[in-house]
Amino acid sequence: MAKKHIVSLGFDFPGGELLNVENISFKSNKSLCDADIIILEPCILDLYRHSVFSHLGKPVLDADDRFVYTENRDHWRQELNLNLEDGKTIFIFLSTTEEFYRSSIISHNAELNYNMLPITINNLESKSGNQIKIAQNLGCLSTYWHNFSQYSKYKVCFELDRETTFLSTKTGNRAVGAIIPVKNGNLVLLPHLEFDEQLEEYDEDGELYYWNNLAVSHGKKLQAAFIEIDKVLRSGQANTPPPEWSQKPNFKLASELKLEKSISETKKQIEELQQKLDSEQAELDKQGRLRWLLFETGKPLEAAILEALQIMGFNAENYQDDELEFDAVFVSKEGRFIGEAEGKDNKAINVAKFSQLEREIQENFAREEVTKYAKGVLFGNADRLKELEQRAEFFTKKCILGAERLKIALIRTPDLFPVAKYLKENNNSNFAKLCREAIANTEGKIVEFPIIP
Repeated sequence: MAKKHIVSLGFDFPGGELLNVENISFKSNKSLCDADIIILEPCILDLYRHSVFSHLGKPVLDADDRFVYTENRDHWRQELNLNLEDGKTIFIFLSTTEEFYRSSIISHNAELNYNMLPITINNLESKSGNQIKIAQNLGCLSTYWHNFSQYSKYKVCFELDRETTFLSTKTGNRAVGAIIPVKNGNLVLLPHLEFDEQLEEYDEDGELYYWNNLAVSHGKKLQAAFIEIDKVLRSGQANTPPPEWSQKPNFKLASELKLEKSISETKKQIEELQQKLDSEQAELDKQGRLRWLLFETGKPLEAAILEALQIMGFNAENYQDDELEFDAVFVSKEGRFIGEAEGKDNKAINVAKFSQLEREIQENFAREEVTKYAKGVLFGNADRLKELEQRAEFFTKKCILGAERLKIALIRTPDLFPVAKYLKENNNSNFAKLCREAIANTEGKIVEFPIIP
């Protein structure tokens, strides 16, 4: 079966690009026609610049962005309409309402972030809470709600409709989740999704982030649930959900009850297998971390370097206190070392890191408990996105001259990979010692590791 093309508009899908989910900005004019499934979260106000003043206590868009917003709003309303006509499913995470004005002129009505939707959600109001009640048999939403109910918090509620409402407030008098047939498609309105765990990791500058394993795990479950809901809705099975009273045991056949018991047991087995799969996938990702030596940069590269050093017999770790931070501090009988790591997308490692490394060596020596200068090591991963045989020189001439002056050892991180791989798979303490000595004895040159037995 062909993979479903999922497009996310305004919703930060966990695992995102790693799961081939396409993220689109509200400020783009891209078409949604290529999408099989559309996800939307209408958090938009921060995307547009505001005037320095407000109107009736609400923000006012500045002169330029009011026209941009209007074009964006009309574009997405038309796109969503077209895709509903094509029979598609649109999932909407209901974020808090945002009210603002396009102009301070009194004749202009307040805008709402939900104005881009192809329908009006009746009596929509900003109310928040996490006590959510199942209003009727969830049907195709069951798996989604099983996996994500603990992360669901409503930010808005709206008029209750007994036929379309699946999730309501605790009192049951306001809706917070519904499936609304529109034209040939369906709008699936869901409470706001808010994960408790940390799902992203940041680079050494604290700026660029990437999804961690937990994010990918959540994303896979979310992806599978949306695909299943879309499949059921397109088949028409969910257009008339069975009312709650019809699900009482006295209306069910003995064969149904037997199957329900079997389904319950199967679901339990699936959950156990899913947990086992998640655990094995996490372990597989962990075991493959050494490959980061070949192509990564930033924190992932540092983590792989530390693992390789530990495999070689070093006591290696990051070091950070209130004043100092080193990519790698590693110690063995052969000596004590301070390392800096650098990855470049399409160029060689330059001399820029040397001033930092030299300063770190001096700062480290200034500590009371340190009585001897540490040896400096610069780990470089140049042209990191190219295949190894296509890469040019890893270090610039100036970089090598700087290494000679400071007697620093240079290490090409891809050179660490075969050494660490061999040692991880073979217990060879003599070879590990030779590798440590190669680093300790190299001054101002690229480390040449011994030939793997």
